[in-house]
Amino acid sequence: MNIVGIDPGKSGALVLLSAAGKIIEKCKTPVIKSSKGREEYDIPWIRTILERFIRADEIHAILEKGQPMPLSGTLAQFQRGFSFGLYQGLLVGSGIPYTVVAPRTWQKAMFEGVNAKDTKAASILVAKRLWPQEDWRRSERARIDDDGFTDAALLAEFGRRTLKFASV
Repeated sequence: MNIVGIDPGKSGALVLLSAAGKIIEKCKTPVIKSSKGREEYDIPWIRTILERFIRADEIHAILEKGQPMPLSGTLAQFQRGFSFGLYQGLLVGSGIPYTVVAPRTWQKAMFEGVNAKDTKAASILVAKRLWPQEDWRRSERARIDDDGFTDAALLAEFGRRTLKFASV
């Protein structure tokens, strides 16, 4: 069984991981520009990605729990809740079983032995250690690694390590 890690949010990503821990595919969260120039979720494309993952093999999704963050504004809180609900709806609508995991839960397990005061840097560091050949940039033109990709990959790896599947 393959595991898909989902880091919700417009700068998030989806990463498909094999039962053996190999990265099969990485997709940044698809967004499109609205008529007002704002980024909006490309919901049909997200569903297409999930359906492509289903066709590849049986999957289980690990979705990072959307929760309020201290000192975030009202709009940021709304966006966080919207993206979490969007992914839950798409997973249920696509018939994909999923597990919701709080950020602290997966980070505690995956960042063991790493200074995790900066969770973005810790995520990139751990992902580079687990998959040293993987390119973590958002695009070929990007200069820095993307924590959306690394968070999604680590969510999938957390699920692979902790969930017990009858077929695995």
